[in-house]
Amino acid sequence: MSPFVLDFLSKTVNSWGDVAETILRDIDCDDDLGDSCSTLPCGLFLFGENASAAERLQVVDEQTFHSSSHFSDIYILIEMLSIPCLALEASQTFERAVGRGAIMAQSVAIVLERRLAQRLNFNARFVAENFQQEDAILEGEASEQLRVQRDDFSVVLGLAETLALSRDLCVKGFVKMLYMILFKWYANEPCRGRMLKRLVDHATSTTDNSRDVDLDLDILAILVCEEQEIVKPVLSMMREVAELANVDRAALWHQLCASEDEIIRMRDERKAEISNMAREKANLSQKLSDSEATNNRLKVPDIIQLINM
Repeated sequence: MSPFVLDFLSKTVNSWGDVAETILRDIDCDDDLGDSCSTLPCGLFLFGENASAAERLQVVDEQTFHSSSHFSDIYILIEMLSIPCLALEASQTFERAVGRGAIMAQSVAIVLERRLAQRLNFNARFVAENFQQEDAILEGEASEQLRVQRDDFSVVLGLAETLALSRDLCVKGFVKMLYMILFKWYANEPCRGRMLKRLVDHATSTTDNSRDVDLDLDILAILVCEEQEIVKPVLSMMREVAELANVDRAALWHQLCASEDEIIRMRDERKAEISNMAREKANLSQKLSDSEATNNRLKVPDIIQLINM
């Protein structure tokens, strides 16, 4: 699809909410591929280092053939994910499309590549047309390129985290592939560190029962197999989690000890109060007995006097 058409569509969904919603409904109703989750190739065609060039080309051709009609859908959905008022619906539409096999992870990789290439081409033209201010523009180009990479990374990573909550096995498989694509495409330390940190946090969380912890661990294992250099950072992150857990446990232990001490103190005070009440009760009973005895002694003369009368 022409870059000008894609640019026009991007501007349209950013400017016209009604049109964006119509496009979402159209994508949601598109079921050209049907249930093709198990029939399409699932290898990472862009990064298959162990495969031959012919094999990689074959996968690319097959994937391009199957997903050509969905390229614009994926492109626009990624654009919508960065629009707050459309992000939730776009994410849900994405999940349904993945579930029915209309969107594959490899197609997303192609779209991300095109989006980055478009931005780089735009920056190159902008620099060429304004060479008088070359230094300032080059600096702006670099910052703009990083901003676009970061924005696409953020929205796609957010999509991956959202889709990881799905119970659909096809969607879970898509999520694994999507993480591998992000890991390969965004190889700079901040992006990888952010991705790994979130995976470690999800995998070690004991409060979020909605997530599939095994899925996060599987993704970490896949990424470690892809690049063993990340083993140390991942272990360091897990050590930090363990250290924080130990700090929290120590704090809870101190709170528990303080609570037990408070309970013992309150129990002793209660026993003392009960003992004091028992003594007061005994004193009152003794006074009552003495009072009754005194009353009885005072009544005897009165009775004798009545008898004599």
